[in-house]
Amino acid sequence: MTDMKKPLMGMSLYELKEVAKSLGMPAFTGGQMAKWLYTQHVKSIDEMTNISKTNRERLAEEYTIGCMEPIDCQVSKDGTIKYLFPTATGKHVETVYIPDHDRATLCVSSQVGCKMNCKFCMTGKQGFSANLTAGDILNQIHSLPEKEELTNIVFMGMGEPLDNIDEVIRIIRGSRNVQIAKQELIDRFELTDVQAQAIVDMRLRALTGLEREKLEAEYAELMEKIRKFQAILADRKLLLRVIREEILAVAEKYGDDRKTSIGYDVYDISTEDLIPRENTVIAMTKLGYIKRMTVDNFRSQNRGGRGIKGMQTIEDDYIEELLMTTTHHYLMFFTNTGRVYRLKAYEIPEAGRTARGTAIINLLQLAPGEKITAVIPLRKYEEGHYLMMATKKGLVKKTPIKDYENVRKTGLTAIVLRDDDELIEVKATDNNKDIILVTRDGQCIRFKETDVRSTGRASMGVRGMNLTDGDEVVAMQLNTQGDYLLVVSENGMGKRTAMSEFVVQNRGGKGVKCYKITEKTGNVVGAKAVNEENEIMMITTEGIIIRLQCADISVLGRITSGVKMINLTEGVTVASIAKVRDKDPEADTTTEKADGETGDNEEGSAEEAVTGSEEE
Repeated sequence: MTDMKKPLMGMSLYELKEVAKSLGMPAFTGGQMAKWLYTQHVKSIDEMTNISKTNRERLAEEYTIGCMEPIDCQVSKDGTIKYLFPTATGKHVETVYIPDHDRATLCVSSQVGCKMNCKFCMTGKQGFSANLTAGDILNQIHSLPEKEELTNIVFMGMGEPLDNIDEVIRIIRGSRNVQIAKQELIDRFELTDVQAQAIVDMRLRALTGLEREKLEAEYAELMEKIRKFQAILADRKLLLRVIREEILAVAEKYGDDRKTSIGYDVYDISTEDLIPRENTVIAMTKLGYIKRMTVDNFRSQNRGGRGIKGMQTIEDDYIEELLMTTTHHYLMFFTNTGRVYRLKAYEIPEAGRTARGTAIINLLQLAPGEKITAVIPLRKYEEGHYLMMATKKGLVKKTPIKDYENVRKTGLTAIVLRDDDELIEVKATDNNKDIILVTRDGQCIRFKETDVRSTGRASMGVRGMNLTDGDEVVAMQLNTQGDYLLVVSENGMGKRTAMSEFVVQNRGGKGVKCYKITEKTGNVVGAKAVNEENEIMMITTEGIIIRLQCADISVLGRITSGVKMINLTEGVTVASIAKVRDKDPEADTTTEKADGETGDNEEGSAEEAVTGSEEE
């Protein structure tokens, strides 16, 4: 009697509910059966465990699942598997499983044989035998050993699914609305939302005989094109003739005179493009005068010379900041109040060596009492780079350089300061360097940059050095800026000390002695990390500049006073020092070099030659 049982496989939700009603079960039992059949893929009625045992026995008396395992399979070298499935009528059909990396496609049959009679298809040569039921079609998916790996399901052949359209659409119809239909398609066939939507959007006109004829006509047209193209490829003369005909057709269609022209658009060039990229010297005085000069205004001299006049200053004024950069670098101006402003170097008016320059307040919107304490030339703003700041009270702060990418004309807050503190130094870093702080009383501390955590613009920072009463920080350097630490006092004495003599300590300590202060030397006025090939400029309170080779300066221990570096008249002291930066790789290579200047390339996103603000 088993053979007389009806298969549940292939029934729609509506049909399963009718089965439940006919057996005296609630209608929702049909929904339970649908989930067991098309979601859980059960192979026996006894596996439907949320249906009572009594109802399962009643259902099993008249119905069976209807699944049948494949009776044979063939495996190809590329992993393709052909399965032979039996049908309810005793026929057999072929199902093809095609794995391809992260995809797995199953080609199912909807007919036994095919009417299309395609010459390349063995199934077509066998002729048409019978249409499959919805259960026979679904069984090819349900009983596939690899069903859990499937990503795509397609019907084999061009005309086969249309020829058996009634049974094909039976497996997707019967829902009360579109959303239910979509969900049932997704649950039953494990389709994506897009695939299910495409099915429910299909128009009924696609099921007409005319659409079938269109497909057949398209197939015949494609076969004719294939035959024609094969004939062309097989005959060289025919191929060349086709090429000639196509070239002549293109020439006839497009062989007219040019309708457009390539010309110059004045708006394609900005004012900045007309400014040459070259090295330049930026000088700024204590009272806030600034100017731009060419590098050939200064030539190297021997140690102990008197120097040359660098700027015509007014009474009680002197050059405080001196740096070398290129005309197209950004200049970041940091003030004693913790704000930052920005200009392009070429925006600073050029002037002669002895000219006073332009008042900085005419270029920057500085507040009353605000003065520039650090200047950083910057090529571009890069991720992973930071600005390290130091105050005279020994605080340090590290902020991502990207935080300063958009500077308003009125400036931005760079650091929050106490009332009695001032910003003195700023460095561009990459979080891999050591920080060196030098005080007026000759103390020095070296600690790792990573000891300072990164904070935002509007923060105060952390303690970098524990200062004694009356002492203050005068310089901040990086260990990568040179092999020696050059320390200069206000009375023109100085020395170089090997960087290795300054061991790395924890942030916040008192540090070690780096300079022996006497009545003859005066207090420390500045410090620079230098190499043998570097040159420095010293600026006095009278505006006198001297340029020295670092190789001419003695190398001494930490607790020494050094040698005389400049002859000073009575009442005159050293105001500041600056390291001469080498030729920038982006500058014009034809630019004439100053005496004793090299053309070495530089690394980093910023190059500074202001008091303690150069990075090479």
